[in-house]
Amino acid sequence: MPKPVSKSRAAFFGGRLMIAVEGGLSLAADDRKRLRHPAVGGVILFARNFESGAQLRQLNADIRRAAGRRILIAVDQEGGRVQRFVGGEFNKLPSAAEYLKSQYAALYAESAGTVMAAQLLAAGADFSFAPVLDVRGASEIIGARAFADNAEDAAALAFAFANGMLHAGMQCCGKHFPGHGFAAADSHKTLPVDERGLEEIKARDLKVFEECARAGFPALMTAHVLYPQVDNKPATFSEHWLRRILKDELDFRGLIVSDDLSMEGAKAAGDIGGRLQKARAAGCDLFPVCAPDDLDDALISCGETNAKTKNKWLDLAPDENAPAQMNSQDYNRALEVLARKGE
Repeated sequence: MPKPVSKSRAAFFGGRLMIAVEGGLSLAADDRKRLRHPAVGGVILFARNFESGAQLRQLNADIRRAAGRRILIAVDQEGGRVQRFVGGEFNKLPSAAEYLKSQYAALYAESAGTVMAAQLLAAGADFSFAPVLDVRGASEIIGARAFADNAEDAAALAFAFANGMLHAGMQCCGKHFPGHGFAAADSHKTLPVDERGLEEIKARDLKVFEECARAGFPALMTAHVLYPQVDNKPATFSEHWLRRILKDELDFRGLIVSDDLSMEGAKAAGDIGGRLQKARAAGCDLFPVCAPDDLDDALISCGETNAKTKNKWLDLAPDENAPAQMNSQDYNRALEVLARKGE
């Protein structure tokens, strides 16, 4: 088990952890205890946490009540094969690759973003880790999750989807910097390696992230991918990628979110305490930890965090006054476009 870090270092983790709910459809006793820890700034939900809209609203209310403070609740609700909530109040969303098949691709993607966001907000969730910004390449785990196989179309449709989310009042978090599309392996199972050089990555993948940085995306998620021609550390743990390229060269001013630090692709950085420290040192601001076996050790690694430390997740809070709430004209119009598949 990792040793607690000192209070002076632990203060950097105030409100920066996003944890999974172990209890499933309702909170377990251990969940309630973890949610009270001041290092926890958010919760990420999965399909195991969903049965119905009413159950999900109750769970989300219980999460906030147990935390006793403002935290944010997120989910991966991209569409296609990565959609945690389907059925009942939640429409099945197309995969990102479907939008280009429509002659009104941008409208189709924007409408899907609006529908997705409005439905999540109505169920008490705050945001989705979307859109995917990767350019489609050799990676099967990305595959149809990418909007296109070229940077121009990928950026245009990602912007449309993000605008749809924003229209419903939801912030976005693009992923996976600097691009997961050309690393064939699945980072959930191993550490993928992308052998391309920096110039080729810049010519394809980084164009999308550069456009997003210029547009003021509020958050970007890192890739657990190693690019050995650029740096000897995976992007999540690489100061070169996150500070020198993303922040300095691309002038990104939003929050940098690590991908789930429980994934196999992150384990080369050591135990969960080591992963947290190395991701923070590289430039990450926020840290999802989703495996049940890692949750308590992650909190121990954060130590007795200063409860007054700013919860940076709040920068991703939704706009409660957005026009496209469920049953509004804007939402119904987006729902119709989605049903017609953009036609």
